[in-house]
Amino acid sequence: MGQTFIQPDFTAQLNTAYKTNIDSSMAVVGQQAAMFAPHEQVTPNMTIKIDEGRQYSGRLLNVIAAQNTSPAIVAPSSLPRIDRVTIDRVTGNFGVTTGAENATPVAPAVLVGHCPIAQIFLNPGQTVIVNADITDERDFTLFGLRTGLHQKHTSNYTSTPNDNQMLLEFNLATPLEFALAAASVLREGWFVYVHNSGNGVLTINPDGAELIDNESTLTLNRDESLIIFCSAVAGVEFWTVGRSGISDMPEAHINGLNLSNDAGDDEHDILVTPGEARSTNDVANLILTVAQTKRIDASWTTGDNGGGLSSTPHPVLASTWYHMFIFTISGLVEVGFDNSVTGANLASDHSAVNLRRIGSVLTDGPKNIIQFRSREIEGGALEFWWETSIIDGADILSSTAGNVELSTPLGYQVEAFCTAHMDDTGTAFARYYPQFATDETVARANAMIRNEVGGTHGNVSFRVQTDTASLIRHRADSTPDSDDLSTYGWIDPRR
Repeated sequence: MGQTFIQPDFTAQLNTAYKTNIDSSMAVVGQQAAMFAPHEQVTPNMTIKIDEGRQYSGRLLNVIAAQNTSPAIVAPSSLPRIDRVTIDRVTGNFGVTTGAENATPVAPAVLVGHCPIAQIFLNPGQTVIVNADITDERDFTLFGLRTGLHQKHTSNYTSTPNDNQMLLEFNLATPLEFALAAASVLREGWFVYVHNSGNGVLTINPDGAELIDNESTLTLNRDESLIIFCSAVAGVEFWTVGRSGISDMPEAHINGLNLSNDAGDDEHDILVTPGEARSTNDVANLILTVAQTKRIDASWTTGDNGGGLSSTPHPVLASTWYHMFIFTISGLVEVGFDNSVTGANLASDHSAVNLRRIGSVLTDGPKNIIQFRSREIEGGALEFWWETSIIDGADILSSTAGNVELSTPLGYQVEAFCTAHMDDTGTAFARYYPQFATDETVARANAMIRNEVGGTHGNVSFRVQTDTASLIRHRADSTPDSDDLSTYGWIDPRR
């Protein structure tokens, strides 16, 4: 029952009025003074009593029932000690932090997220705690600060009205869900700060058909944050502001994600270094935080040292180009092989989304990955070298222009590194050039390889752009006695 506070004044108030004002004013003051008051038990023992109190949580007033400190406090063994009683500002539970024994003891620090209630001075051999041992240290300005606190979640979580104004951190390597209770439960004015500090994608999922930013769900990637407000208006139940964290990478951005034959099984395993890329569809940032090895001789599975090949086709094929992609599956960033230039099999077989190709490898006749070396160069491109150059053409030159397929990734235009050799007993000239160049007649002026004196041979190293079929053109002024063409590497722009 409420009371009116009237300051008692014995010099101006008559006896009855004075007494009534004392009672009324003490009733008002007592409502505050009695909140969480610490005192001895009716029959003193090694616990203390904490009276009923209230905590304000946004729009909700929470009544915290009277409690006893538990378990019983144990007296110090040889020197005095000060223990501290606190209340958790989120749960409303009381706890005792044990101090250190000392000839001149000091109280332990107040726990993070707690309010101080009392200090208890204890002597060795003590069997009961009385009021003389208790120092009241309640700070009434703190009891209303239940909001604005931090919670860390490592599993799926559903919001409650008491989360109002809290910072909710989600941290797990795998995807998590933050389910929003119905707007009618949370009510208008409720809001929370949400931060994803884990590697897994956090999905924010409103109740039933309710919406957030006019969407059925929202996702937060690693290191992204936002504020969620409840409007309780049908069709716009929740809305967000202040989304921050890792901004969208520029279109086609790529950095790191280098490929190498893994030492554990260099014929079947590829190691991908940490790095980042923007998905080909320009929708997602793809960040691989730790190196990952994938096996081409096993169907795709999640995680490091897992199978790497899309289920279709499977098993691995001989003399086939396989492309390494980075992507997300169920919110996790993963890598894997596919002989599709778009990663279509990874998408259809394993629900991979937001793919980006990061390199390509070639199998040989026995279905082993051909050994190579690579390094990242300017702009995120990779420079590849075959450990042993591959002969792609022998005795192919004549005065008629023709095509030759190089040992470079099929499906993509790259800059190939080649060496060419030609022998002829007479004078001979030859050239190699991209598919888009003109098939001009070859003569000394435009030749790449020249045999000027009979019985000699010509050699040349050159770079040339391939088409998506890995083809280039070749032509000579005549048919030489012999010729060959080898590929020893390429630059993959990874675009």
